[in-house]
Amino acid sequence: LDSLQWGERGAGGTLVERSSLLSKATVGRSQLPLSVASGASPADLERGDLVDVWVGPGPGDNSRDEAVRVLRAVRIVETGDESASVGGSLAQTILVDVADATLGGSVIGTVASGHVTLVRVS
Repeated sequence: LDSLQWGERGAGGTLVERSSLLSKATVGRSQLPLSVASGASPADLERGDLVDVWVGPGPGDNSRDEAVRVLRAVRIVETGDESASVGGSLAQTILVDVADATLGGSVIGTVASGHVTLVRVS
């Protein structure tokens, strides 16, 4: 019998549907870098924390688009120091662990073109 695992990270005790389980042999993992503006994530964010990744218009944007959750319960691999200036404010690069099956061109395009906000879920 093939060993199965949930295709996304989640908290212990979470109920999942059978269709959300993937063979361990087919589950690849990637690290996705996110540019997160100062104040758009918890100040005490640490490696191992689980976060939802939301993307929407940035502060001062006149867009009527609403923020969308693009990733659920992804694990922080590394938090970077505030370094680059993005749109006049400090930003940091944060690496998150993402299942390859979840990571697609639409996710990458969305996080690259919008204002990223991280919400801790655990």
